Amino acid sequence: MCFRPPTAKVEKNKCHECGAENMIGVTVCAECGAAIVSTMVVAAAVPPKGAPPVSGAPKAPSAPTRPPSAT
Repeated sequence: MCFRPPTAKVEKNKCHECGAENMIGVTVCAECGAAIVSTMVVAAAVPPKGAPPVSGAPKAPSAPTRPPSAT
């Protein structure tokens, strides 16, 4: 079974005011001085076609029962 973590894709920091591309991590555009907000898109791992549906985690077993007393 393959446990692949979700992949993260960082988009380019493009200024919404002037359209200039800025380095990742900057908070102010080098061209116009507008605030830059980094965008991160997390893509979930997509199972291949025909794969069985993904079930949740298994449930914990119930507490053991007390054996009947021998009297």
